[in-house]
Amino acid sequence: MFIKEQGYFKRFETDGTLDWSFPSDYINCALLNDYQRLVPRNYGGSEYIRWSEYHEYLNSYEIEQEYVEYSEELAKQLKWMEDYIHFDRPSFKYDFISSRGAYQAIKIAATGFRGITPALAYNGYYECIESMGYDLAWLKELDGVYFEIWRRVTQGMSFKDALAEVCHLNRFPLHQHRMERALEFDEAMEEMEEEFRICTAAITPEVKEDKARELIAGAVKELLDDTPKSYEQYIIKKMHIARVVGILPDKRIEDSQE
Repeated sequence: MFIKEQGYFKRFETDGTLDWSFPSDYINCALLNDYQRLVPRNYGGSEYIRWSEYHEYLNSYEIEQEYVEYSEELAKQLKWMEDYIHFDRPSFKYDFISSRGAYQAIKIAATGFRGITPALAYNGYYECIESMGYDLAWLKELDGVYFEIWRRVTQGMSFKDALAEVCHLNRFPLHQHRMERALEFDEAMEEMEEEFRICTAAITPEVKEDKARELIAGAVKELLDDTPKSYEQYIIKKMHIARVVGILPDKRIEDSQE
């Protein structure tokens, strides 16, 4: 308490040197181990979707490691839901698909991940759907939109004219509304043009179209870095910190590196 009161580590907390903390409430709880007490920093107050909930779960290392594996399995086995995630909500169609997906998620947890409670299973399912919805709404087809615009801009068209032509093609339904809105409102146009500039910044004049498409797709994926992170990502960051500061037994460190 003396060290805390004197503020000896205040500079490390404010300049970002310490990427984690042991909240005092957790330090005083003898039932928790150091891994459970460790809380990754929430940069900007919005780095994670529900940071205040994540650090209160207080799950063990074993359960959180299993949760990461469970989340990875969900992403693979629930990929079929991408074709239905755009359905209107609430609606009979979406409710039916969502119920089917939730049932599958619970079954995956019950048969392959015995440490995952029903609450964690549902959390993993809903965060998987949230991530899938974001990917579809903002990223899927976006590389195609900017690639087609890039092709026209390199031929001398303005960004606005290129966007209008691509919009008229009606080949990217997930972004059709956004393109139409950009053509109608200057602020939306500026936002898309800035995003286009970022996604094509690495393309030099000698780059061929196949490589340009690849570079644009890679840049589009990087846009995900600005979105709030899930519990799975929170755990991955927490495990990394735990390894670095040495609060995991050696066997666990070796297992996590295999």
